[in-house]
Amino acid sequence: MTIGKRISLFVLTIFVTSILIMGLFSYKGVNDYFIKRLSGEILNISTSEVEKIDVLLEKEISELHGLASTSDVKAVLEGQGNIEALSQIFDKYVADVGNSEHIFLVDEAGTIRADSDRKLIGKSVLDRQYTKDTLSFKKPVISEVLVSKSTGELVVAVTYPVIIDGKIKGFVANAVKCSSFSKFLKDEGVAGLKSGYTYVVDTKGKLIYHKDKNKIGKPVENESIKSLIEKLNSNEKVERSIVKYVYNGINKIAAYDFSKKNRLDNCYNS
Repeated sequence: MTIGKRISLFVLTIFVTSILIMGLFSYKGVNDYFIKRLSGEILNISTSEVEKIDVLLEKEISELHGLASTSDVKAVLEGQGNIEALSQIFDKYVADVGNSEHIFLVDEAGTIRADSDRKLIGKSVLDRQYTKDTLSFKKPVISEVLVSKSTGELVVAVTYPVIIDGKIKGFVANAVKCSSFSKFLKDEGVAGLKSGYTYVVDTKGKLIYHKDKNKIGKPVENESIKSLIEKLNSNEKVERSIVKYVYNGINKIAAYDFSKKNRLDNCYNS
């Protein structure tokens, strides 16, 4: 996998609707027309869902850029700043944004220097892949699904590097709650079908978001999506499209699309 893909290609979003009325169509022409119409609608929804996620992540990255550029952050990394004052700034950010599990500053050794969760200050996150990638590539990183060291909640870490005199000295990170995606994603049917929902999968096959909260953080079960993820991780060219399959005895159609900013894949499944 290329460096760019390893950093940012991490999500597959699926919209799912069950086709329970296939047997009601007596004529093949009517059935084909319905499937064609449904496929078009869910493909459009998949693209719309990707755009929502892109906007959300772009906002997170932009906010972190602002934080990473402040004199307070740079002073702490240079050993001259007020850690408690900076942590209080992070407190306000968490309160204002509403989807953050905690905000923290990490130095180039992988140690948390300031945090909205004070008990994590001084802890190491060097074992986290997002730490290694941010420090190595000096670019914003979006992680896979993680279990937060703060509360144990499932999160996705978004980072932004802190550059001082041309050198990376650490990064600011936001642990975004996976559950917060529910505010933005579509969980309703199309074309007269009531069943329908979006779910988000990272390139390791773990669910970042699902309407069934018990499935978040667990491997995706859909074999068609597993196959798609394998292709992505093998650097195969994959365009947005439709897949048809049977899941638990029910015919389904899934539409998937890819993020323009973070190579997120969005699939609307029916």
